[in-house]
Amino acid sequence: MARMVLNFVLLLTLVGVLGLHVFAGRDLTQRNVESMPEMVYSPAFDSYEPNPNFSDGKTLQIPEAGTIAHGRLPQHYTSSFEDFSRAG
Repeated sequence: MARMVLNFVLLLTLVGVLGLHVFAGRDLTQRNVESMPEMVYSPAFDSYEPNPNFSDGKTLQIPEAGTIAHGRLPQHYTSSFEDFSRAG
């Protein structure tokens, strides 16, 4: 019996939500409302343009020591003949 009551309440809720959806009927030619547009459209800075977000005022920052560029692997070679032939 309790399960039947629960199913009836859920059915009424579903019908109510669908009714509100049809009743509210928005114009599909209009854009949606954005709640925080400043997070979607952040200002872009050129590489050499001054940037107030950093303490040195530069947009193009020097990478931290020991970092490796994406897609590059470190080359562990020294100035010896064995490493010259191994690298070749």
